Amino acid sequence: MKCRIVVFLLIVAAICGFGWYNARGLSQVRERQRILRDEAGRLGILPGQSGGMLRQPKPHRNTAATGKMLAPEDIALMKELEQSRKPPTKPVAGFWERHAAMVARIKAMTPAQIRKFIAEARAHEELSPESRQMLVQTAIEALIDQSPAAGLDLYTGMQDLFSPDNVCWSVSGGVVKWAKKDPSAALDWVRGNLAEHSDLINNDARCAVAEGAALSDRKLAFRLIGELGIDPPANATQGIVDTAKTPAERIAALADLREYAPTIEDRDDRFRAKDYAIAVFGKNLAKEDFQAAIDWVASAGLTNSEIASFGSDIGCSVKNGDQAKWLDWFSEKLAAGGYQRAVCQLITNWTAKDHEAVGNWLNAAPTGPVKNYAISVFADEVAHYQPDAAIQWAVTLPAGKARDETLHMIYHNWPKKDPAGEAAAAAFEKEYNIQHHH
Repeated sequence: MKCRIVVFLLIVAAICGFGWYNARGLSQVRERQRILRDEAGRLGILPGQSGGMLRQPKPHRNTAATGKMLAPEDIALMKELEQSRKPPTKPVAGFWERHAAMVARIKAMTPAQIRKFIAEARAHEELSPESRQMLVQTAIEALIDQSPAAGLDLYTGMQDLFSPDNVCWSVSGGVVKWAKKDPSAALDWVRGNLAEHSDLINNDARCAVAEGAALSDRKLAFRLIGELGIDPPANATQGIVDTAKTPAERIAALADLREYAPTIEDRDDRFRAKDYAIAVFGKNLAKEDFQAAIDWVASAGLTNSEIASFGSDIGCSVKNGDQAKWLDWFSEKLAAGGYQRAVCQLITNWTAKDHEAVGNWLNAAPTGPVKNYAISVFADEVAHYQPDAAIQWAVTLPAGKARDETLHMIYHNWPKKDPAGEAAAAAFEKEYNIQHHH
């Protein structure tokens, strides 16, 4: 039963458009919503023909202090939904329109009226526990939009009604939204509730209030990583430095990051906290202008290891046409080592867009370890659709481990969707004596 309740509530949360946005995990959130929508379809809850959500009109606030808040049409909708879940399942007529109307009506209520709605929903004996919980959750989400502290306090006070995972998801989502609107107030609430409800205030919520604090006091934001128990610290350092938008702000943020990083005891956590954050500078600056970006690196005094971090996640952010400039720059700055992540990012993304341009750059690039590494990455990628071209590049590499590994990857990536492809791959395997290590 608990499992069914969780699925039921999550389905409705996805349908209503409530929930939270995680900047670092947007694809995961979308995948979760897709799964829940599939489950909704299995239960007979079908979207409108447009396949999207109905835009809710901005309602006029209902200031009436008397009367039932839980409307007869709300009860009827829940009963039809309950019936639709019984075999054979069938869709609820006009579900999307009716549910949107209910949500709009709840959002038009005052906080006091929303609490009354919740009390009536909890006490309604004709509805199943699942329906009552769904109504309560919908109302609390609406209250969080109006009065975050009041809504979150209700959630934390109703842990007996919801599953722990569902409460954590909703509480943390509410904090994330609140931190974007009023970071100071959200931080105060988290500080006041973290000791008692640490299990409900997850890493995303804690990161959100730290990032919100960075808008006015970045040093405080870094201190909050330890105070709030954000683990690992890298989850917060990325968002904190991302609040810096101008060259001067980024230099100040880098100084604060350099001051904070040594305070992290765990060596791996310390490296990632700084590495991932500096990568944010690289991604953001690469979107703007190549010359301005490298000028900033010079003014910021990045060390070689910091330049390696700067380029570690840059590939998809580089403006089209700037790829060769960046590769030349990293080849020069990191010739002694540390160029691998930047070169891999750049070659991989550039190959997907224009593999011929990458080939031209490789032809002109000076012989050396950077070029050899770039050839290995390029051959790996091109092997998916032009294995013969990949072989031609791979055999230019000096004999040794790197060349052998590149040839092995070409075989691994070789398109084998038909007998001809399988035969060509087998011939390549035999000619180059590809060794398979399991």
